[in-house]
Amino acid sequence: MPSHVLLDFSWWVLALQLGAAIVISAFAAAALLSLSLGRSVLRPRFLVAEGVIGGLGLMTAAALPDYAPGDSHEYWDRQRVLTGRV
Repeated sequence: MPSHVLLDFSWWVLALQLGAAIVISAFAAAALLSLSLGRSVLRPRFLVAEGVIGGLGLMTAAALPDYAPGDSHEYWDRQRVLTGRV
């Protein structure tokens, strides 16, 4: 894979989104396993809640590259091109 592709933020956003989905799915699977072992309902509920919070944290990190750091001219130039205000 060329190095310029790794520097593109869209690939990192995709990786973080997939990571968040895996985290949420893993905690949900752990909750189902805990529930099937006959434990109380409270522990699986907390496991799912903890997984959702962790996954949403990763999704927040994935959304951060969409915001411009300070006065990045490249960001604003790209926004002008995307909105048609060149």
